[in-house]
Amino acid sequence: MTDPETGDPKCPKLVKPGGVIPESYYNQEPIIPDDANLTVQVVKHGQKFDLNYDVDIPGSAIRYIFKTDEGDIGLQVMLQTGTMAMKTVQALEKHNTHLVYEDGSFTCDEPGKYILRFDNSHSWTKNKTLHYFCEVIKPDDIKEEETYLQTERDRKSVV
Repeated sequence: MTDPETGDPKCPKLVKPGGVIPESYYNQEPIIPDDANLTVQVVKHGQKFDLNYDVDIPGSAIRYIFKTDEGDIGLQVMLQTGTMAMKTVQALEKHNTHLVYEDGSFTCDEPGKYILRFDNSHSWTKNKTLHYFCEVIKPDDIKEEETYLQTERDRKSVV
């Protein structure tokens, strides 16, 4: 296909190349903590590793970031309420975190014990070295952080 008037294969009259890309389209990379600040845990082959967080205030959030040295690992999030019953908050999903960090967060809609389960049960032979950071953020801190981020965005858009 070529431009019918000029014969140019780039068709500049049909496809308008270039232009300024708005900053809102820029990639929002997560802030990755220095590896020295990550906790290290070996998850043996065929095993699971649980992190337990007691959340007392509804609307809190749990934020996490993790990676493995090699191979994939599963992550599942569950809520244990007053009884021993477990409710799935986030279904088990495998992540290739030896290639790139996995980060995320979720809102804790109800109080209880939230369990982040790192699952290596699919691996018969390989242990996984897990590097992770997790924290519970209270609703007031979430609002404060959102206000700070909005202020930073506004400041950058003025420049």
